[in-house]
Amino acid sequence: MPTLQGWYAGPRFGAKAEANRHLIGVGVRAWRCLPSLDPQIPTEERIMDSTSLALTGSAIDGGLFVDITDFARDTPALHTPMAWLSSYGILVFVALLAFTWWRARAASSAAMACAMAGFVSAPIASLVNTGIKDAVAETRPCRVFAHAYVIETCPGAEDYSFPSNHAVVSFAAVAALLVINRRLGGVALLAALPLAFSRIYVGAHYPHDVLAGALLGILIGMPISLAGRRYGTTAVDYLRRGPGRLLVGSPHRTAPRSAT
Repeated sequence: MPTLQGWYAGPRFGAKAEANRHLIGVGVRAWRCLPSLDPQIPTEERIMDSTSLALTGSAIDGGLFVDITDFARDTPALHTPMAWLSSYGILVFVALLAFTWWRARAASSAAMACAMAGFVSAPIASLVNTGIKDAVAETRPCRVFAHAYVIETCPGAEDYSFPSNHAVVSFAAVAALLVINRRLGGVALLAALPLAFSRIYVGAHYPHDVLAGALLGILIGMPISLAGRRYGTTAVDYLRRGPGRLLVGSPHRTAPRSAT
């Protein structure tokens, strides 16, 4: 007679049996962790099962992660651009923020203050995200689903998954750029969406990791940029009166018309 574990991990779930086991086997896992119900399972194994379920996101959208990595396996032509985007796509946002800073050198103090706040928002968002990662300690999906097709090398065991730092930083930059210039913000958004997807495609994150990272980035980047535009003007004015103008520039002034 097949065991309960064998039933839910059996062939009826097709090629994605392991993913389905994580998704539909939550109750079975909990059952197996109760000594009174399954006393033949060693205590160490029950503890391992319980911890694995608590520290991974497989029960949330593990099946979708496997579907996306299967899509990656079936689209080899996208491997190189997706891997490049996953590793270096963040440079697009550095370039856009640098462009807004350069333009703001000849603009108002409020524009320069907002541009500088945009630069500050990304590292602040990354620091906040690091604290959340360490607190949640979600295991990377490439370690949970050993059978998944992974393009990038799976990070170390202590390099946690939730939220995605790439999504946090890129969407913090998107929020800042939307405050500075809506058109540039739109361009940044068009770049941030495929970057976020690439982190799932290469096997580095669950979908909920990038969604949470995007939300966190916006929640951090938007208020910092708005506060910079409102409260940073005085500091920029001060810098423009001294050597700091090499950094923040000075607005072009139209020469007064001569009296006729």
